[in-house]
Amino acid sequence: MDKFLPFRKWLNLTFGFGANGMLYANDMSNINQNLSPYRQYFIGIDFDITTIKSKSKLLNALIYVVNMVKLPAPTLEISQGKIKGHLFYF
Repeated sequence: MDKFLPFRKWLNLTFGFGANGMLYANDMSNINQNLSPYRQYFIGIDFDITTIKSKSKLLNALIYVVNMVKLPAPTLEISQGKIKGHLFYF
């Protein structure tokens, strides 16, 4: 099974992480520069539009390129001990 949500081939569950206010490897260096470092974790959905098949090579190439960009989708952000929902998130 290559998908978390097997009921639709074009829909998948995604996990990600990020950082905000981090320029240096450790928190104290960031705080000394008046930054407020924190980590972010994301759970969202992703669309795999390559499951759309066409006889046109041009359309298939366009679908392939567009699929490289994450389409905005609902996402949950977990950071600073809180959970925040985003209706559209990249």
